[in-house]
Amino acid sequence: MKNKKTFFKIISITIIFFMVGCSDDEVRIDPQIKLLFETLTCHPEYRLGRKNEIIGEWQLVSYQRHEIEEEPNDFSCDHIVYLFSSDQKVIISSNIDYEWTGVYDYVYHVSNNCPLCLPNANFKLGDSRWYCEITESTMRLVDSENGVTKYLIRKR
Repeated sequence: MKNKKTFFKIISITIIFFMVGCSDDEVRIDPQIKLLFETLTCHPEYRLGRKNEIIGEWQLVSYQRHEIEEEPNDFSCDHIVYLFSSDQKVIISSNIDYEWTGVYDYVYHVSNNCPLCLPNANFKLGDSRWYCEITESTMRLVDSENGVTKYLIRKR
């Protein structure tokens, strides 16, 4: 009888250990955010989502005009938020003076990932066209015409 109780305890502890160790709350790191965080002053909280899913709240953390600035502008300590809705509207709000605040229409199409092709604009925000790449935790917007790159992280 003692061996059965011991065996039951060991099995119970093992099951609990695996349930806790394999929970959905386990922290996974998207490689893109790891690279991005190396360049930022602050490391705001983010969440993982599905690749290519734009709906939700995103925070701008980096902005660079390539022809003018060698280093990107670090907005990681500020709160510039892009809230994308399913009705193709985005509300951009900010706690600092940011030229893009307001409500805009947007259109997003997942582009094919052709490694030999130049990226085509697959995202339209207001009247501007961007190439948009979305990972589990980051969004990269590239306006090659104006030499601008923005990085956002997924908040919810």
